[in-house]
Amino acid sequence: MKFSRSNRFKRGKGGKWKKVFSLIALVAVVAFIAYTYRTIGLLSALQGSEGYWDIEADKQEAYLIAYLDDANEENPLQSAFLVVVGDEGPAYNISIPPQTTVDFDDQRITLNNVYRGGTLDDVVTAVDQTFYDGFIDNYVFLNKDGVKALIDNTGEFEIEIRQNFDHEEFTRLTGRSTLDTDMVLAYMEPIENHRNGMEYAPSTRFIQRQIDVILAIFDNNFKWNRALGLIGSFSELEDRMHTNMEIRQLAKFRNMLDESLTRQRHTFTLPGEAVSIDGNILWTPNQSEIANNTIQAIQDGEAYVPRYSITYSVINGTNVSGLAGSYRDTIHNQFGFSFEVDRKDGQEPIGAYNPSQYQDFYEGPSFRNYSGTDRTHIYANPEHRVFAEEVLEFFKESHSINPRLQISDELEDHNIVVILGNDLKED
Repeated sequence: MKFSRSNRFKRGKGGKWKKVFSLIALVAVVAFIAYTYRTIGLLSALQGSEGYWDIEADKQEAYLIAYLDDANEENPLQSAFLVVVGDEGPAYNISIPPQTTVDFDDQRITLNNVYRGGTLDDVVTAVDQTFYDGFIDNYVFLNKDGVKALIDNTGEFEIEIRQNFDHEEFTRLTGRSTLDTDMVLAYMEPIENHRNGMEYAPSTRFIQRQIDVILAIFDNNFKWNRALGLIGSFSELEDRMHTNMEIRQLAKFRNMLDESLTRQRHTFTLPGEAVSIDGNILWTPNQSEIANNTIQAIQDGEAYVPRYSITYSVINGTNVSGLAGSYRDTIHNQFGFSFEVDRKDGQEPIGAYNPSQYQDFYEGPSFRNYSGTDRTHIYANPEHRVFAEEVLEFFKESHSINPRLQISDELEDHNIVVILGNDLKED
């Protein structure tokens, strides 16, 4: 059978288009498979606290979490901290002040300026090298606008308030609470600062709050009924949460954050000291302390908090004048703890008070009923129990008394409070 020139041409042209359509179909199938895989990953991994895979750490892992506000031109890096969790043992929450000085581009500049002049990877590298290359496994950067968008996506935002939160515009007590967008953003701010050992050191209390917000973001946003709204644009999700983790890895990240709250944990600021230069307070890391003590304690799963970052106060429950001041100095000299915590009234902290004074100057439980107490009491928050036990042993051995140790989540401005009782006799 013979074909004309025109028939042969038409046949060849049709075959060419058939190949094009086949290629387009193949690309569509591949895209559909990839899309479906990502969709299943999103829906199955991020569907609320009851739906997370039971994934646990199989080795020690370090996560860098940073909060950004690009509208703040001077200080866009609002906060940064590390969460370190292993397959067993305690968890570590380490605050990295934005004014920490680091090596970058042959200069010694602040971490905040690294972000201003570099990239997110540069920030990760700078923090990583403060410990050692490869210390950080994964990272998450949350920007303020992204957090706002994630909160707005839920309609209402429920969160677990673990410590009383007193903001200039609202107050929330411990327990489940519903916050609007502005409240959540205020809750995330690293607003408190306190002085330790006559030096400036950032507070670490924001870490607890930011972890709670991140957990609530997962539990409020990434559920079956809401995840579909995020699938349409993965770039939108990436704009809200900058991370090196894939969708499925975020489920593990969520679990690690939860682990860091439910295990024994040690929370502290990167070891260092404050240096004032041209009116600016910079945080200079103590590389010797980090290398010889911090890293070693983390690797060994041991209790570790720089002693100068542990805050305490002494309350005189006896009628012996001056006793609180005496033991304030004894505890500082014996353990290296700090009583330098800013007071509500702005006056110089003295670290020694009577039972009726404490609540006038600091947040936390009332100790008014301890006036004239027969027994010495030691209050401590859960994170610093091991250090409170050292104080307990000191009183047992040096004064042959048996103080009562009480662990309380209500302590806010101090990690340890010692209430002197009438069982204590001055040597």
